Amino acid sequence: MTGNNLIFYFSATGNSRHVAQCLQMANGGILVPMDTCLLEGQHKFSVDEGCSVGFVFPVYFWGLPTIVAEFIAALQLDGTPQYTYGVVTYGTSMGEVRHQLRKALGLKGMALDGLFGVRMVDVWTPMFDVSDHDKCLKRTQKAEAQIDKVALQIEHHEVGSRHWTELPHLLAQLEYRLYPKARQTRHFSVIDDRCTGCGLCARKCPTKAIAMNSHKRPFWQKSECAACLRCLHHCPHFAIQYDKHTATRGQFVHPTEIYNA
Repeated sequence: MTGNNLIFYFSATGNSRHVAQCLQMANGGILVPMDTCLLEGQHKFSVDEGCSVGFVFPVYFWGLPTIVAEFIAALQLDGTPQYTYGVVTYGTSMGEVRHQLRKALGLKGMALDGLFGVRMVDVWTPMFDVSDHDKCLKRTQKAEAQIDKVALQIEHHEVGSRHWTELPHLLAQLEYRLYPKARQTRHFSVIDDRCTGCGLCARKCPTKAIAMNSHKRPFWQKSECAACLRCLHHCPHFAIQYDKHTATRGQFVHPTEIYNA
């Protein structure tokens, strides 16, 4: 694929997708979903001289989502971008994303010029509650000013990362080591009397970990997934749960997110 500015993004509930779309509107470029590229085996891209390459994604367990790490590891980029940046959406902290992203890009011969953060609704409902829709809406609306600021910083090719929510490597690693266990699909369950068998969860799973059985009920055909909770938050009837506590903590998708059932 060729083009001008490239904006690679991964989004489970629409937060990071919205940020990527705003950056595209402000600075131009081509939006490229990382999860779709992984599923379709598309890893080769070209960047024009003088253009930028961006990576937009959420923080998972204070580090990189597996989808982002796997995409960058497989990426084959023809050309050298003038400016390479990352924008992460987060709820509590950016953790050690800077360290992990810089290392991943370095292995591909790329430098991380700038890293920026946008605080948005944290959708990890095994821990956080998103059932207060007014509170979530306020957080979402407040993020717009941050997005505008980041877009301007990217336009000016600002360098460095001085975000106050970043954490020391050793501290962040304690949290990130929990990510592999969280990715085990045994944590998921389906409330049968809510499930209508629409199959949206299976179609939209970014790792294709979900399939539908002969009774039109979802089951997890892989032992691990990305733990993005896209299935939980997009289920029209809130039939999918993760462990014991998510049933009372609500669902959230960004207001701009549209999925066709």
